[in-house]
Amino acid sequence: AIYAVWGNKVNAYKNLDELNKKKTFGLWWIPYLKYDPLFENIRNEPRFKAIIKDVESKYKAEHNRTKKWLEESGMLDVKQNLGTKLTH
Repeated sequence: AIYAVWGNKVNAYKNLDELNKKKTFGLWWIPYLKYDPLFENIRNEPRFKAIIKDVESKYKAEHNRTKKWLEESGMLDVKQNLGTKLTH
């Protein structure tokens, strides 16, 4: 992030590309990338937007895999009126 603030886009994207090699991301990464002022200099660039989209996609895929596993394990009951409920 500091490289983005300094205007050093080459190193900023080098670090972001390295980060994006991760297979899974926690939810907190999405607002961090989207709203942290340190990324203001590159926030509207197509390359940065593509990285955010990729991170979101990886988060959603992991979320869906986890949900499916919880359902198959009987730990998540999706038939409840209020959405989902942990049963164990």
